Amino acid sequence: MTGMYKSCYFGRGVIQISYNYNYGMFQNWLKSQGIIVDLLANPNLVMTKMDPPLAIMASLWFYMTPQPPKPAMHDIVMGSWNGGAQNSAAGYSGPIFGPTSLIINNECNGEDASNPGGPGESRRIKAFKWFCQYFSVPAGADNTLTCKTMPIKFDMLRQNQSYQPDWSSTWKEQPCACAPAEYGGMISYFDPNFYPTQFVKLNAANKVECENSLYANPAMYSLDPKTSPCLNHPRK
Repeated sequence: MTGMYKSCYFGRGVIQISYNYNYGMFQNWLKSQGIIVDLLANPNLVMTKMDPPLAIMASLWFYMTPQPPKPAMHDIVMGSWNGGAQNSAAGYSGPIFGPTSLIINNECNGEDASNPGGPGESRRIKAFKWFCQYFSVPAGADNTLTCKTMPIKFDMLRQNQSYQPDWSSTWKEQPCACAPAEYGGMISYFDPNFYPTQFVKLNAANKVECENSLYANPAMYSLDPKTSPCLNHPRK
């Protein structure tokens, strides 16, 4: 097909994934399932590969997978998430819909009074209410259908989010190590206070992945052997 953008990480899929880090993490998950594709070199495969259908798989992966500080959309809908004490006191806990908009694109404009209304969160709320009515299930309190009144958004919750170089020891004559950090990164750390057990169990493997990456690509972390002697001591 001519005229297609082949190397841009714009939104693709039913629930669209965007940015290179999402393509990379989805690619890693596919590899863990025995599916080998290079989405970083050819992101269009999310749209064009049908065996298996990556457009559907990417959307399910994004829906099911937390990316600290954001929980998985599935965990919010099922109620197995923790937004902290202040959010819980305001009704933002348990199985609700509103915070899912924060996962998709941080839109918290609420529902328009008119129909069909504008795009973004309003359209999602109206669609959700329509399906709830169709299946004869309660949609929940109006204020929790939006993230507009959620007191503390996910990016403001204090929690460790990723594995990063253990900066307290990179200067030492010993192997480099990684430790949880309170800012985002490519390799997730799942705080036991905020994430389900099946994701917390991934922390040990994620720590090893981080430490391997320190040696494989130290420049990614602004490390070099002169200022970070730990790189001169490979891990055993």
